[in-house]
Amino acid sequence: MIKTLMFLILVSGFANAQAQPLLLVLNKSENTLQVIDPETMKEIKRVATGEGPHEIGVDTERQVAYVANYGHQQPGNSLSIYSLATFKETRLDLGALKRPHGLVYKSGKIFGTTEFSRTVFRYDVVSGKVDWIMGTGKSISHMLAISTNGKRVFTTDILSNSVTVIDVDMPPLPQYIQSVAVDAKPEAIALSNDDSELWVGHNDSGAIAVIDTKTLTIQRKLEGFKVPIRIHFTPDGSAVLVSDPGASELVLIDAKTKSVKHKLAMPGVPVGITMDKAGKYAYIALTQA
Repeated sequence: MIKTLMFLILVSGFANAQAQPLLLVLNKSENTLQVIDPETMKEIKRVATGEGPHEIGVDTERQVAYVANYGHQQPGNSLSIYSLATFKETRLDLGALKRPHGLVYKSGKIFGTTEFSRTVFRYDVVSGKVDWIMGTGKSISHMLAISTNGKRVFTTDILSNSVTVIDVDMPPLPQYIQSVAVDAKPEAIALSNDDSELWVGHNDSGAIAVIDTKTLTIQRKLEGFKVPIRIHFTPDGSAVLVSDPGASELVLIDAKTKSVKHKLAMPGVPVGITMDKAGKYAYIALTQA
């Protein structure tokens, strides 16, 4: 049986120390959220989402998961919200914000992109409302990364061949919304643990650009990949995992030297990456597996 597993996240470190770690997996083609025990890798529960679920953001303090319902042929415009205790769904209508993607939780807020609307939005988990929207003006602002303090947002703009940088608390003036030109079809994006480097993967050239977040200039390009579609720093920041579906490989890179340490052949097509907090295990979402 062929499934499309586009995103997964390991949920641990709850406010309640006794809470069981959970692996959350989105099955894009069947519109479901799958809950898995990461120790036994057995399914605990499977619940319905909206059409075309693509991304998950998790509030571990309040034990709530947010799923972006991207849509299939028709653009989606909602988030599915689940208590991690019951997995009962509440649906949030995003109105004109269509094709939600790239969800990231940060300090009581869920940030996401909306491709069709060419915007970035912020949802306040306490008030239950979208409290900030900013346009990127770019085509297919897809993935998103946020600084540690939640004050700077970076998006990869796939068809504009750019990275958009937005200072969240500043007025919508040109100096606070900047654009960095990169290679064709940027998608993967990840900030280093100290926020000093932004790594961006390009689906066309196969290169990874390392961008200095202070100067917003490309400091280095890493070559030798086919489609570096996701990038993930280890919890201690010493290494970087890259999923390369073009080569069906998971690649381990030294974060300091930028050298490739290991390549692991993967069954199916590797895309999403998550890790446990100790950095001992990595979990990879596979399409067509």
